[in-house]
Amino acid sequence: MAPTVQPAAPQAWASAPVSPPPKRGVPMWAWIAGGVVGAVVVLGAIVAMLPDQTPPQPAVADAPSPPAQGEASPQAIILAQLQQAQAALTQQGFQMVGQPYSGGLQQGESWNVAAELHTGFDYRVIGVCDRDCADMDLVLFDQTGRALIEDRSTDSQPVLSVQPSYSGGYTIQVQMYRCSVAPCYYAIALYGRAL
Repeated sequence: MAPTVQPAAPQAWASAPVSPPPKRGVPMWAWIAGGVVGAVVVLGAIVAMLPDQTPPQPAVADAPSPPAQGEASPQAIILAQLQQAQAALTQQGFQMVGQPYSGGLQQGESWNVAAELHTGFDYRVIGVCDRDCADMDLVLFDQTGRALIEDRSTDSQPVLSVQPSYSGGYTIQVQMYRCSVAPCYYAIALYGRAL
C-alpha cells in the first residue's frame, strides 16, 4: 500500500499581504529634489567666495584709439592685401597651403614660421604689412639654418619663389626692417602648385 502524504503546514509568508503597507513620510522625489537644490546652494556659495579670476582690463587711456572715420584697421588692410595676392596667384594656378600666419613686430624684430615644402611643387610665400610698415623682409631657411632665398627689397610686400630640392621642414623668417608706429601688423601666406 502506498504511503499517505500529509499536506504540508502552511508557510508564514503566505498569509502576509502581497504589497507592503504604504510608508508614511516624505516621498523619494522630494528627497532627490532637496539634494539637488542643496548642491546648487553649496556650489553657489563656493563660487561667491572665490576671488575674481577675470584678467585686469587696461585703463581707458591705455586703450588704442579706434581708426578714424573712413580709415581701415590694420587687420582689414592686411586682409585686403592677402585677398588681392590670392586672386592674382589663383589665376596662375596656385592654391593656398594651410592658413595664413599673422602677428605684430617692432622695428628690428623677426619671427620664424615653420613650413613643410615638397619637391615637385612651385611655392610662393607672400608677405603683407599694415600702413605703418615701410619695409618688411622674408628669408627662407633650410633645416641646417642656411638661407636659401630672401626678399630684402625696400617694400612692405615681400615675395619668395621656391622650388625645393628636397621635401621636408623649412623656416620662413619675417623681418620687420622699418616700422613707424609699433607694433606693425603683418601676415604671410604660403601658396603652391604642382610642377
